Amino acid sequence: MLSPIWERFGERQRTAAANRAAAEDTARLVEARYRGGADSFLANLDAQRSLYSSPQSETRLALEQARNRIALYRVLGGQEAISSALAR
Repeated sequence: MLSPIWERFGERQRTAAANRAAAEDTARLVEARYRGGADSFLANLDAQRSLYSSPQSETRLALEQARNRIALYRVLGGQEAISSALAR
């Protein structure tokens, strides 16, 4: 059973992936509307900005998760705990 913290990380990662997919769809649709004359260039730029910033949130989440794992490893004794367990 995963702890609630790890479950929240998974939920946040799924949400970030869904946001990225939505940004991809929006950028594609706004581009088509812009080319068809139904949308402004500003709307197109805004959709592209959202598309290019969405992977950053996924990367931030992955970095946060890695940092938390490192902190947990250190709190639990890190390499010293592993070395002493192997020496027994």
